[in-house]
Amino acid sequence: MPSAGALYPLELYICAQGVASLAVGVYRYVVGRHELRLKTPGFDREALVAAAVGQDWIATAPACFCIGAVFERTAVKYGGRGHGYVYLEAGHAAESLILQAVALGLATTMVGAFNDDDVARFFCLKPNERPLCLVPVGAP
Repeated sequence: MPSAGALYPLELYICAQGVASLAVGVYRYVVGRHELRLKTPGFDREALVAAAVGQDWIATAPACFCIGAVFERTAVKYGGRGHGYVYLEAGHAAESLILQAVALGLATTMVGAFNDDDVARFFCLKPNERPLCLVPVGAP
C-alpha cells in the first residue's frame, strides 16, 4: 500500500475470538516479520463494548481490527499537513481490509465511534500511537 513519503505511520492490531489458528487474545501485526505478536492472551468483551461506547455487537465479531497511527512519522516530513495524509492512509487501509473481508464472504464495517483512550488501552497501543478506526469482521 502506498504511503505519503514512504513513512508508513499505520499500526494494525486485532482482537481474535474464534479465528482459526489464533488463540483468543489481542495481537499486533509486526510488518518486518509479517507476523502477529500476542500482546494480551484472552480479552474482556465488556471492556471492548465499553471502549466502543456500548456497541455490544462488536464483541460478537470473531475478529476486530484496530487501525492506529504514529502521526509523528509523517509530520516529521510534512508538518501539520501530514495529519491529513495519515487519515487518508487509514481510510485506504480500512477500505482494503473491508474489501478483502467481503471478497471472503464475511460481514464487516468501519467503526469510528469509540473512546480513544479506552481503545488504546484495550489494544495495547504504544503511548505515541492513536487509534483511528475499528473494523469488526465476522460471519454474515
